[in-house]
Amino acid sequence: MPSRFFLTALLGLSGPARATLPGWEGPPALPTLRAASGPDVRSKLVSLFRQALVAPKGTFPNNHGASIAEAPGGELLISWFAGSKEAARDARVFLVRYDPKSGAHTPPSIAVDRQEWPEGAPWSDKAVGNSALFVDDEGIAWLFYNGISVGGWSGAVINYKTSRDGGRSWSEGKRLISALGNLVRNPPIRLGPGLMLLPAYTELWTHKAYACRLAHRGGEISSISCSENMSQPEAIQPAIAEAGNGALIALMRDQRKKNIRRSWSHDGGASWSRVDRLDLPNPGSAVALVRIDDGRLVLVYNHSNERRSPLSIAVSKDGGASFRRIFDLEPAGGHGYSYPAIIQSSDGLLHVVYTYERKTIKHVTFDKSWLDSR
Repeated sequence: MPSRFFLTALLGLSGPARATLPGWEGPPALPTLRAASGPDVRSKLVSLFRQALVAPKGTFPNNHGASIAEAPGGELLISWFAGSKEAARDARVFLVRYDPKSGAHTPPSIAVDRQEWPEGAPWSDKAVGNSALFVDDEGIAWLFYNGISVGGWSGAVINYKTSRDGGRSWSEGKRLISALGNLVRNPPIRLGPGLMLLPAYTELWTHKAYACRLAHRGGEISSISCSENMSQPEAIQPAIAEAGNGALIALMRDQRKKNIRRSWSHDGGASWSRVDRLDLPNPGSAVALVRIDDGRLVLVYNHSNERRSPLSIAVSKDGGASFRRIFDLEPAGGHGYSYPAIIQSSDGLLHVVYTYERKTIKHVTFDKSWLDSR
């Protein structure tokens, strides 16, 4: 049963997509940690590690599925879904904007309201879920999200919206994939001008991952071409990054709770290799992956076969052939730290957002000097 506060808050949020929380005083800032950058005498810079909550704990009862992208001008967009529980009819996709100059997050606004009726859908969605943000070369922000058409997640479909003003307002939703049981978790990557690759997966009858090439211009999708499912069942929620030498790597959640799964593509995501396993555990939870400007791959994941903690960072210097765990963002135990998303912003900083005990979303920022010192 949702709390009285939650119902009051949501009733007050039923306006347009730019509506914000009344009486918002901003999320609490957590301590900024600065430490020596290590023994490398070539650099005297102090490394940066900063953390904050994007909304106070308890703003919404259940928070999950965060995503992050950089808008034109350097602002960061952070989205997630919140409601009384997963797949609840009161769930919405919320969004905050983060100003890197002030270090402040805006109040949450509604990007996807409850039970919207996307263009091309036969009826309104009964609930919404994971979102995935992407900003294209034209500066248009894309928000891909799961809408539950019938039943639970096995009855989900993939929708999207666009924004031309840095996430301040959003278009009406449109249906991208209408077949039931198709979902998104991680964001697209840019393949070239007007071409993105969207990771996706299925949860109807079987659990498998795939990817879709989307040709786009002016916020409109002109064509969509999806790969065959990656060959290993029970590997879902792919996170895709460039691996170097024209290859792409996909790392995936393992529904069997053993190891992170991996697949490769050498044709821009049109086809994928047989799935193998990394020497890193996975408790059946999402992973996040980014290739940074020095060529390293940075992975955020739960280093456990049993629990969604600790939440760890691992780094690959060989294009994803191997990864080394270097740090735990959150310790073992607790009430769950999961579903991370990671980007490197244009100023070189890395940003990670993730579910923090389901009570809110946490935003961690660090630089490459901090990464090098681990």
